[in-house]
Amino acid sequence: MCLDVKGALRIKKIYPENTVTIFVVPPRIQELRLRIEKRSRLSAGEIRKRLQIAKKEIALRKLYNYRVVNRDLKQASKCLRDIVLSELKA
Repeated sequence: MCLDVKGALRIKKIYPENTVTIFVVPPRIQELRLRIEKRSRLSAGEIRKRLQIAKKEIALRKLYNYRVVNRDLKQASKCLRDIVLSELKA
């Protein structure tokens, strides 16, 4: 499932033994800003609001089982795949 932080933590609380969480984080907030600007037509105020939300969510990353830094999409995808496969085997 792809959930926001609130949903992921709620599922983890309800099913603590059967939930594995992975937080995908950008390498830097500035990089996140550039990615948002590149793929959307949001106003400066909307971008600022999204970045404020992202900062709050990133602060909760330690509550997740895994953290993946998305510097490179191909590498991050491989890391996510490896985590899922290792958890399926466990």
